Amino acid sequence: MSETVIKLTPKSQMPRLVLALGDSVNATFAEHFGGTFRIVGQVGVLDQLEAVVQDQAPDVVLLSRYLPGAAPVTTVLSALRRGAPDCRIALLLGTLDDEGRRWVKMGAEYGIFNVVAGDELTIPTLTAALTETRTWADIAPLLPEGYTAPAAAPVLRATPVDPPAIPQAVTRYAKIVAVVSGKGGVGKSTITANLLVLAQQVGAVGIDLDYAKPDLLLAFQPEDRQGADLRDLLQTLNLPDGVETLDRRDASLVAEWVDKLPEVLPGITVIPGPTRDLVPQTVPTAVAAEILRHAAKKARLVVVDTAFEIADQATLDLLFAADIVLVVTTPDQQTVYQTAWLIEQLDTLHVPKGRLKLVVNKAGQKGLMAPKEVAGKLGLPLAAAIPWESARYETARITRKPIGLREHAKGPLHAIATLILKDIPDTANKPRRGGFFRRSRKRSGGAQ
Repeated sequence: MSETVIKLTPKSQMPRLVLALGDSVNATFAEHFGGTFRIVGQVGVLDQLEAVVQDQAPDVVLLSRYLPGAAPVTTVLSALRRGAPDCRIALLLGTLDDEGRRWVKMGAEYGIFNVVAGDELTIPTLTAALTETRTWADIAPLLPEGYTAPAAAPVLRATPVDPPAIPQAVTRYAKIVAVVSGKGGVGKSTITANLLVLAQQVGAVGIDLDYAKPDLLLAFQPEDRQGADLRDLLQTLNLPDGVETLDRRDASLVAEWVDKLPEVLPGITVIPGPTRDLVPQTVPTAVAAEILRHAAKKARLVVVDTAFEIADQATLDLLFAADIVLVVTTPDQQTVYQTAWLIEQLDTLHVPKGRLKLVVNKAGQKGLMAPKEVAGKLGLPLAAAIPWESARYETARITRKPIGLREHAKGPLHAIATLILKDIPDTANKPRRGGFFRRSRKRSGGAQ
């Protein structure tokens, strides 16, 4: 082994470490490394890694082979090498099977020689992998049979000559869409319901996290038929203050409760929020994470209706888990102003702006801004402008049949659905996704 190049010093000068192991593992590793490294980021999904590295400029990244995500691993590694060439990447390999050896070969093509193989890990072994400078000679025994390490390290390239086959369980998962707004009453729940009906062919789950106005289920059935109540589930769970991960019993109860929910239409399940009361019931972060995780096993698309303000940790974490964040506004000046404030919040929280898409609802009314003007003022791409047709929406409310069921194929709701569904295969096979939420206590303080 070559000698250590990172000296362990007082905390302010400790090596900056990003953990990219998945939500269920990050916290455990952070506890062990907190006195040796300065943990500056924890990544639960591969797609978030590039943004976190750019924001935090770490010295070291500990990357798990099993980190879930939609982005190709080679694309992410290429971006990291271009944007942070001096950052050491250590690969946590797990079992050294044939697929693991292909991962070693792929990593080597991007200058990753710090590899930890095996299912039993020790802190000294991991610390060495994070602090030592290693070469091809160190990974030679781990490479695929017949693959010979060159005498000199290869030139890093954007696309490997022979990209490895990444397991479907790693790269395929339910797409998550968060629907947000800067003000209540702009039509978030209505848009969420219509996206669900337009995604029936791939299977869709809607989650109501709007603790102030949990009305998503009303789009499909009248109030006197509302059966399930999330409040009842919460009362059965053991939720001590500050719990971040449910124990096995509570996770099982959440899964059982979700599985018992009937479909509101073929291919569509709605997970209702807590019923309204004098005091709104927010959903604990650990419960929201488990619901989202289980929902993604049931369908290809998960659409989450949120409250009109970012005031709870579950909503904050959801925004980082979402593949697309639909920002809904109406074209009146006051609402646009409040939406601008929301976008500023999201920017402060480092929610990637590339995920934000604008929907202007109730467009076309006299005296209000044009949708393109709204998009220009907010600096977001316009996904769709939905005209205000009060009669149609009133009929949909009475019949409990969202207007997306009757909209023509070139309508604005179909335009949003096409944007969201364009890379989701039209198939009944439902892949699984791993962890979702990236924990960050610092973010919760910034949302106040």
